[in-house]
Amino acid sequence: MGSGQKWYYEEWGELAGPVDGETICDMVRLGVVAPATPVWRDGMVGRQPVGMVPELKEHVPEMALWNPQAAEGYPEGVGPPPVPLKVPNSGKAVASLIFGILSLSFFCVWPVSIPCGIVGMVLGLVANRGPRKQSLATAGLMMSFLGVLLPAITFLFVIMTK
Repeated sequence: MGSGQKWYYEEWGELAGPVDGETICDMVRLGVVAPATPVWRDGMVGRQPVGMVPELKEHVPEMALWNPQAAEGYPEGVGPPPVPLKVPNSGKAVASLIFGILSLSFFCVWPVSIPCGIVGMVLGLVANRGPRKQSLATAGLMMSFLGVLLPAITFLFVIMTK
Protein backbone atom coordinates (compact mmCIF):
# COMPACT_ATOMS: atom_id res chain seq x y z
CA MET A 1 0.00 0.00 0.00
CA GLY A 2 1.33 3.44 -0.88
CA SER A 3 2.53 5.28 2.20
CA GLY A 4 1.51 8.58 0.59
CA GLN A 5 -2.19 7.68 0.74
CA LYS A 6 -4.21 9.57 3.34
CA TRP A 7 -7.12 7.58 4.78
CA TYR A 8 -10.22 8.80 6.59
CA TYR A 9 -12.50 6.63 8.72
CA GLU A 10 -15.70 7.07 10.66
CA GLU A 11 -15.70 7.17 14.43
CA TRP A 12 -19.14 7.42 16.08
CA GLY A 13 -20.64 8.86 12.90
CA GLU A 14 -17.98 11.58 12.51
CA LEU A 15 -15.19 11.65 9.92
CA ALA A 16 -11.75 11.08 11.49
CA GLY A 17 -8.30 11.30 9.94
CA PRO A 18 -6.33 11.69 7.86
CA VAL A 19 -3.98 8.81 8.73
CA ASP A 20 -1.35 7.23 6.51
CA GLY A 21 -1.62 3.74 5.01
CA GLU A 22 0.50 2.00 7.66
CA THR A 23 -1.47 3.54 10.50
CA ILE A 24 -4.86 2.51 9.09
CA CYS A 25 -3.55 -1.05 8.56
CA ASP A 26 -2.35 -1.17 12.17
CA MET A 27 -5.72 0.17 13.36
CA VAL A 28 -7.51 -2.57 11.39
CA ARG A 29 -5.14 -5.28 12.72
CA LEU A 30 -5.65 -4.14 16.33
CA GLY A 31 -9.43 -3.90 15.95
CA VAL A 32 -9.56 -0.13 16.48
CA VAL A 33 -11.22 0.11 13.08
CA ALA A 34 -13.79 -2.67 12.59
CA PRO A 35 -14.57 -4.45 9.29
CA ALA A 36 -17.88 -2.57 9.06
CA THR A 37 -16.30 0.87 9.62
CA PRO A 38 -16.63 3.09 6.52
CA VAL A 39 -13.28 4.36 5.19
CA TRP A 40 -12.32 6.72 2.37
CA ARG A 41 -9.20 7.88 0.54
CA ASP A 42 -8.56 9.94 -2.58
CA GLY A 43 -9.46 7.92 -5.65
CA MET A 44 -12.29 6.00 -3.98
CA VAL A 45 -15.91 6.63 -4.91
CA GLY A 46 -17.69 7.24 -1.63
CA ARG A 47 -17.05 5.53 1.67
CA GLN A 48 -16.74 1.77 1.83
CA PRO A 49 -16.55 -0.65 4.76
CA VAL A 50 -13.04 -1.84 5.64
CA GLY A 51 -14.06 -5.42 4.83
CA MET A 52 -14.84 -4.40 1.23
CA VAL A 53 -11.58 -2.51 0.54
CA PRO A 54 -8.98 -4.98 -0.86
CA GLU A 55 -5.97 -3.09 0.57
CA LEU A 56 -7.42 -3.21 4.09
CA LYS A 57 -9.34 -6.50 4.07
CA GLU A 58 -6.13 -8.50 4.19
CA HIS A 59 -5.32 -6.89 7.57
CA VAL A 60 -8.68 -7.73 9.19
CA PRO A 61 -8.32 -10.51 11.79
CA GLU A 62 -10.20 -13.66 10.71
CA MET A 63 -12.30 -13.66 13.89
CA ALA A 64 -13.54 -10.15 13.06
CA LEU A 65 -14.82 -11.27 9.66
CA TRP A 66 -17.01 -13.95 11.30
CA ASN A 67 -18.22 -11.88 14.27
CA PRO A 68 -17.81 -8.13 13.65
CA GLN A 69 -19.47 -7.09 16.92
CA ALA A 70 -17.06 -9.16 19.00
CA ALA A 71 -14.14 -7.50 17.23
CA GLU A 72 -15.58 -4.05 17.83
CA GLY A 73 -15.86 -4.67 21.54
CA TYR A 74 -19.56 -3.83 21.73
CA PRO A 75 -22.03 -5.84 23.81
CA GLU A 76 -24.46 -8.01 21.84
CA GLY A 77 -26.99 -5.93 19.87
CA VAL A 78 -25.27 -2.59 20.52
CA GLY A 79 -23.21 -0.74 17.95
CA PRO A 80 -22.12 2.72 16.91
CA PRO A 81 -24.81 5.22 15.98
CA PRO A 82 -26.11 5.02 12.40
CA VAL A 83 -24.31 6.99 9.72
CA PRO A 84 -26.31 9.99 8.49
CA LEU A 85 -27.33 9.47 4.89
CA LYS A 86 -27.63 13.12 3.91
CA VAL A 87 -24.59 15.38 4.00
CA PRO A 88 -25.55 18.82 5.29
CA ASN A 89 -24.65 21.70 2.98
CA SER A 90 -22.14 24.21 4.22
CA GLY A 91 -22.45 27.98 4.00
CA LYS A 92 -19.75 27.98 1.32
CA ALA A 93 -21.87 25.69 -0.86
CA VAL A 94 -24.89 27.98 -0.51
CA ALA A 95 -22.77 31.06 -1.20
CA SER A 96 -21.31 29.37 -4.28
CA LEU A 97 -24.81 28.72 -5.59
CA ILE A 98 -25.87 32.33 -4.93
CA PHE A 99 -22.82 33.73 -6.71
CA GLY A 100 -23.41 31.30 -9.60
CA ILE A 101 -27.00 32.51 -9.97
CA LEU A 102 -25.87 36.16 -9.86
CA SER A 103 -23.14 35.44 -12.39
CA LEU A 104 -25.56 33.83 -14.83
CA SER A 105 -28.25 36.47 -14.25
CA PHE A 106 -25.90 39.31 -15.11
CA PHE A 107 -23.91 37.61 -17.88
CA CYS A 108 -24.49 40.60 -20.17
CA VAL A 109 -22.90 42.90 -17.57
CA TRP A 110 -19.46 41.34 -17.59
CA PRO A 111 -17.92 43.57 -14.83
CA VAL A 112 -20.47 41.99 -12.46
CA SER A 113 -20.72 38.52 -13.97
CA ILE A 114 -17.05 37.58 -14.14
CA PRO A 115 -16.08 38.55 -10.55
CA CYS A 116 -19.23 36.86 -9.18
CA GLY A 117 -18.43 33.77 -11.23
CA ILE A 118 -14.84 33.61 -10.02
CA VAL A 119 -15.90 33.97 -6.37
CA GLY A 120 -18.59 31.32 -6.91
CA MET A 121 -16.11 28.90 -8.47
CA VAL A 122 -13.62 29.34 -5.62
CA LEU A 123 -16.33 28.82 -2.98
CA GLY A 124 -17.66 25.76 -4.84
CA LEU A 125 -14.21 24.19 -5.05
CA VAL A 126 -13.51 24.85 -1.36
CA ALA A 127 -16.88 23.42 -0.30
CA ASN A 128 -16.33 20.25 -2.37
CA ARG A 129 -12.89 19.42 -0.95
CA GLY A 130 -12.49 16.12 0.87
CA PRO A 131 -14.67 13.07 0.98
CA ARG A 132 -18.01 14.85 1.17
CA LYS A 133 -19.36 16.18 -2.08
CA GLN A 134 -22.18 18.71 -1.78
CA SER A 135 -24.76 19.04 -4.51
CA LEU A 136 -25.30 22.76 -3.91
CA ALA A 137 -21.56 23.40 -4.22
CA THR A 138 -21.41 21.43 -7.46
CA ALA A 139 -24.40 23.34 -8.87
CA GLY A 140 -22.85 26.64 -7.79
CA LEU A 141 -19.55 25.67 -9.38
CA MET A 142 -21.21 24.84 -12.71
CA MET A 143 -23.36 27.99 -12.74
CA SER A 144 -20.36 30.16 -11.85
CA PHE A 145 -18.30 28.56 -14.60
CA LEU A 146 -21.05 29.29 -17.12
CA GLY A 147 -21.38 32.80 -15.70
CA VAL A 148 -17.70 33.42 -16.54
CA LEU A 149 -17.71 31.53 -19.84
CA LEU A 150 -20.78 33.20 -21.42
CA PRO A 151 -19.53 36.80 -21.05
CA ALA A 152 -16.09 35.75 -22.28
CA ILE A 153 -17.57 34.11 -25.39
CA THR A 154 -19.89 37.08 -25.95
CA PHE A 155 -16.98 39.50 -25.59
CA LEU A 156 -14.86 37.51 -28.05
CA PHE A 157 -17.76 37.30 -30.52
CA VAL A 158 -18.23 41.07 -30.40
CA ILE A 159 -14.51 41.68 -30.96
CA MET A 160 -14.29 39.18 -33.83
CA THR A 161 -17.30 40.62 -35.69
CA LYS A 162 -15.97 44.18 -35.67
